[in-house]
Amino acid sequence: MTLPTTPPARTDLGGPAYASWLARVLAFAMDSGLLALAVWLAAPGAAVPAPWPGLPSWGAGDDAARGPAAWTVAAVLVVQLALQAWTGATIGKRAVGVVVLDDRTGRPLGMLRTLWRQLLHLLDAILLVGYLRPVWHAQRRTFADSLARSVAVSDPWPTAWRPVD
Repeated sequence: MTLPTTPPARTDLGGPAYASWLARVLAFAMDSGLLALAVWLAAPGAAVPAPWPGLPSWGAGDDAARGPAAWTVAAVLVVQLALQAWTGATIGKRAVGVVVLDDRTGRPLGMLRTLWRQLLHLLDAILLVGYLRPVWHAQRRTFADSLARSVAVSDPWPTAWRPVD
């Protein structure tokens, strides 16, 4: 008599292909453009807040307009992170058909893993090697994707709305 064993974790997604590097770059550019547009609409003439505390802000602008710009940046980033966490894609990713999923379950990552993945992108930024890694990696993963156990696939429909097998 043999006992049933637990099936191994899924290593393939069985459906969509891995997202191309160009699609990921376009999605990032669209998300960045959306952020810039939101700041411009909320506080015309405002400088974009500094990317890291202690660094100067980008562009010239008066101090009175920086408050609305900072709140707008925060609001857009929270919305983008929430979309990424629960549907697998930001607005830019959805526009080009890229979805970020758990490499084992094929589901969106959730908020904690999405935040973790964003922090891990700091590794990708070192000499930009991590951002270029999808060009030659078999599963087109950045270092952040590998460490966060995520994969970017080409899929135009929100994965979170599909039934689970």
